[in-house]
Amino acid sequence: METDRNWVTLAARLREAPGFQTVYITGQSNAGKTTLCQYLVGELAKLSVGHLDCDPGQSQIGPPGTVGLKILSKRSDAERDLFLRFVGATSPASNILQNLSSIKRLQEKAFERKVQKLIVDSSGYVQGSLAREFQFQVIDLMRPDVVVVLMKERSVNPLFRNFLGTPEIEILRFPVSQSAVLRSAPARRAFREGSFSRYFNDAGSREISFKHVGLHGKIPLIHHPETWKNLLIAPCDSENFALCLGIIEHIDLATNSIRFWGPPFESDAVCAIQFGSIYLDRSGKELSPPRAIEREE
Repeated sequence: METDRNWVTLAARLREAPGFQTVYITGQSNAGKTTLCQYLVGELAKLSVGHLDCDPGQSQIGPPGTVGLKILSKRSDAERDLFLRFVGATSPASNILQNLSSIKRLQEKAFERKVQKLIVDSSGYVQGSLAREFQFQVIDLMRPDVVVVLMKERSVNPLFRNFLGTPEIEILRFPVSQSAVLRSAPARRAFREGSFSRYFNDAGSREISFKHVGLHGKIPLIHHPETWKNLLIAPCDSENFALCLGIIEHIDLATNSIRFWGPPFESDAVCAIQFGSIYLDRSGKELSPPRAIEREE
């Protein structure tokens, strides 16, 4: 299929423009955002490029429940190239604050690593007043050089009118891609569970002490095992980047330790443990959350 002329023009502009630039690509689900992101990353392969995936449900970079930054560089001295932030849920609607702070921190990391272009794939969370406000806050925090809106309508979405008078942000309206991959709700769940299954393919039982590390996120009621059994967590480093994800097997208050099912990780680097709201079995299948229990004071 012939590549959209708008895409070709944008890629050429980015290759020629000097300095660091952030390109934020947004639109509804199944609009072709990921397809466009992958195209731009490929076209900019001779540069140092960051690909920031903001979709915690259908991420192409990290497992579900995370937003991730992949750095692609030709430099021989390039350091670590993958950074993940655990947001604890598969939709931004559930954890707005975690998503906003994680997206901004990953942009800062890309700048710190001196990428020349940062291509940002937004989530499909755009419908409704809360979603529109979320997208507004993301754009306002990141201050991207270019916002690409993939849309069917020719009129300007009211959300983006907020930035039409901002000279440092250029709004581009592209038609929805004909090569967009359409996924139904069941297909999206199957994608998540497949991603989890692959992520935990080399997992084993791990144990970590929480005696001298911080705890944050949606901390469960420790005295009620039904609130933490099979709950997804992330041991995090000093910058709160996820070292791995794990499925809680047991919490021992006598030893202040958590045993979880997860891949190998750098246990000496753990500074905090973040709790999410996703429940999984070892195969990566999503489980229903436990019944509500009144939180203790």
